[in-house]
Amino acid sequence: MERSRAAVYATVTLIVVVTVASGPLVGAVTVPEGGVSGPDPGTGNATVSVVSVPDRVTLEPGAYDTDVYYLEVPDAVVDISAATGKPVLTYSLSVPELRSRSSVFFLRAGERGQKKLTMDRLSFDPAAVDQERYTGELRLVLRGSGGEVTLYSEPVTVDVRR
Repeated sequence: MERSRAAVYATVTLIVVVTVASGPLVGAVTVPEGGVSGPDPGTGNATVSVVSVPDRVTLEPGAYDTDVYYLEVPDAVVDISAATGKPVLTYSLSVPELRSRSSVFFLRAGERGQKKLTMDRLSFDPAAVDQERYTGELRLVLRGSGGEVTLYSEPVTVDVRR
């Protein structure tokens, strides 16, 4: 029997075994009525202070003569001294002439210490990059049971490297 066929049979067998084991006749495995989950994201709270945020962001051409520009946003660092539930921290950059970018971080109950916040780079067609410098807004927002709290919101310069 070839491997791909064996993998299909093994998967089907596993599904059947779990279904039978958790069904009403056997009941060997039980799943809670509401499912298995923790607190909903964005609930709870956290004490967070901003340690560092970048003061400059760059738009750089791709390597090896590729026809693309990349928006490079340096990391921000926050200090978490207490977290309950599952609060959400958002690190975002908005540049009106271009596009917005954000990263979302789900904090864990009891989480403490410094946390590095990263943002994936964003690619742009060179035709869309028509200025030498842009001004954007860099934000850090904490969302918990008490609503949204803006931890940081300041303009940032986006330098274009040619």
